Order: sequence, then structure tokens, then C-alpha cells
Amino acid sequence: MRRTVGAMAVACALVAAIAVTNAGAAGKTAVIKTKGGDTFAPNPKNPPNKLDINHLQWAPGKIVVHSGEKLTIVDSDGEGDPHVLAIALPKDLPKTPNLGPNNLVIRMIAPKLLINPQNPQAGFKAYESNAGPDGLNQEGDSLVILPGGPHKTATWFVSAKAGTTLRYFCAVHPWMQGIIKVVR
Repeated sequence: MRRTVGAMAVACALVAAIAVTNAGAAGKTAVIKTKGGDTFAPNPKNPPNKLDINHLQWAPGKIVVHSGEKLTIVDSDGEGDPHVLAIALPKDLPKTPNLGPNNLVIRMIAPKLLINPQNPQAGFKAYESNAGPDGLNQEGDSLVILPGGPHKTATWFVSAKAGTTLRYFCAVHPWMQGIIKVVR
């Protein structure tokens, strides 16, 4: 019985590894999910400090997609909070859990997404925002997902050129950070 359970666990891990590796195959939609749990492995691997707030992270923290491919983000953590995936330059990624209004990306996206940027609790007026050309391709592009309802997932295409590395964070939970590697 233990061998069977152990073999099943290894098989599931192998299938999951293959699924993540193949997530960027041409013509498919890559998926990034929010993840909660009892242990916390912050994204990226070497954050400025260890955080243990709601055990939230992006999964996978690094994903490979093809230029022009769709990317779906899914609220699957069960925590009940919204998430805002925001593209940022490395220098603009949050380095503390206290984001504040001085963060360049927050100043770029808040007026486009929030009903009242001075009061984020007022809600969202938009669920995606482009800083430039359509698609995810530059700092300030953002997607909103909410727990439950029609905005529990968001799908957008990645229009960045092959060879681009897009870094992102959650504007609500700034320790949730990740990388989108764009290939041909």
C-alpha cells in the first residue's frame, strides 16, 4: 500500500513537472495560479526579507510563454482577496510589504483600475490596463482577478517580443512576484 501511494505521488509530481514545462507550447494557453497553503515560499527565491502573510504566492513563479500566446491567471488560493498582476521593471519591483503610493507601477495603474485611487476599498472600474500596445508587454500592464464571479480568471495575450523577460508582482500582495520568459 505504501509503495502504491509513493509511486502515485512520484507519478503526480512527474506529470506536474511535464505540465509546467509544456505550459508554453505554441497554440496553448499558459496558466499562472494564485496559491495559498500552510508553508510559504516567496517569489522570487531571494526576497529582501521573509514574509509569512496569508501564505500567498504565484504558481509557477516563473513561466515560459510564446510571443502572441494567451496567458490566464486564476484565483485559486481561497483567501478571498483580489489580485492585481502588474508588470514592472526590476528596479520597480516592491522590496517591502508596504507598497504605498510612491511605487511607480502603483501610480501608473491605480487611476486606470480603481474607482477611487485614494480609496482602494471602493472597488475596480476596469479589470485590465495597457500602458502601451495591446497585450502584456511593458511596465504598467496589469490584470485584475477577484475571488469568485466572472473575474476569478483573466486571460490576455503576451505581445512582448521573443527574448523579453517580464517581471510582475501583485499590487495587493507585493511579495507575490514572478517572471514571464517570452520565447518564439
